[in-house]
Amino acid sequence: MPFANPLDVQWKFAERLYTEWTENREDLKGVLESVETPSLVMRKSLIEKRYGEVIKHFDRFKVYYAVKANDCEGVIETFANLGAGFEVASVEELRRVFKFGVSPERVISSNPVKPLEFIDFCLEKGVDRFAVDSFTEVDKIARFKRRARVYVRLAVPNVGSDWPLSRKFGVDTDTAVEIMEYANRRGLIPYG
Repeated sequence: MPFANPLDVQWKFAERLYTEWTENREDLKGVLESVETPSLVMRKSLIEKRYGEVIKHFDRFKVYYAVKANDCEGVIETFANLGAGFEVASVEELRRVFKFGVSPERVISSNPVKPLEFIDFCLEKGVDRFAVDSFTEVDKIARFKRRARVYVRLAVPNVGSDWPLSRKFGVDTDTAVEIMEYANRRGLIPYG
């Protein structure tokens, strides 16, 4: 039995999803017919619903929205109004988040390599939590002589994953301990 063409499968899935999504929704069909393609259409209520589900099931954790995933102001504003935290990787992303009254305590930066200008901007604005996956990143943050909080991302096995990320992010546990001890010696606060 021959395998189906993956593009045909994707197209059929998209067609079916579109039909289900727009069925009995004349208001939505009107919106979709009035925009040029490609376009991205989002439902604020669905963002709110999904965020509610995440915080319900992970109620002991603080949830951070990665602005790089979608920096649309409507999305950022929705998450800001829901009380979400934000993960930023650039000055522009931080400015977009602050535009909606988000306090610095709700912002982290997990970017593995941060320009000095970005670190300085964050610290000036009160954002003081940074991922450090290397001794070099510890040194970059420590040079500002502020008690920034730092955390290390751990590399995890890629078993069962559809996307190979096991070597892309994080460090092994022994290296993580060494980085945190080094950060402490450099005057930073090991945070996680």
